[in-house]
Amino acid sequence: MFGLPAGYAGRKMFVCLIEDGLIMKLPQQLAREELRRGNATPFTRRGRPSKAWIKYIPRTTREAHRLAPLLELAARHVAETA
Repeated sequence: MFGLPAGYAGRKMFVCLIEDGLIMKLPQQLAREELRRGNATPFTRRGRPSKAWIKYIPRTTREAHRLAPLLELAARHVAETA
């Protein structure tokens, strides 16, 4: 989709590796909670924040490992949405 390595659930992208991190498409409520807690940052494209995607920049393997359950949720979320 963005010309970068990505993960798909069927034909729908749920994660994409970008620059210094990855972006993920989570259910809106969970995405808002992750942003509120400071675990992620809004993903901006062409100067505008995306409503559907949030960005993670794991700095340690522990932080990266914490994303595994979120990746599963993201995959299920995009697979269930039409």
